[in-house]
Amino acid sequence: MKTKLLLVLVSIVASFQTVFAAFDFTSYVRVEISGLYYNLDETNLVAEVTSQNTSKPYWTSELTTVVIPKKVKYNEKEYTVVRIGDNA
Repeated sequence: MKTKLLLVLVSIVASFQTVFAAFDFTSYVRVEISGLYYNLDETNLVAEVTSQNTSKPYWTSELTTVVIPKKVKYNEKEYTVVRIGDNA
């Protein structure tokens, strides 16, 4: 039973990695929307939450609670938020 559960979990994790690998956040538009910062992949209409600053210190404002939406709008386009970036 434990082996089957482990195989299911590994399969789920592998499928998420495949989905996230399809998005290219190396060429993106960086924007601020409602106090959060995003990298937008305009080709696939997906977004990742990122840090306020691109170098240390990554945050210069204090955040106590953050609600990350499923979708954000920018320039009349809707982006699906798919991940939190490395520096967020």
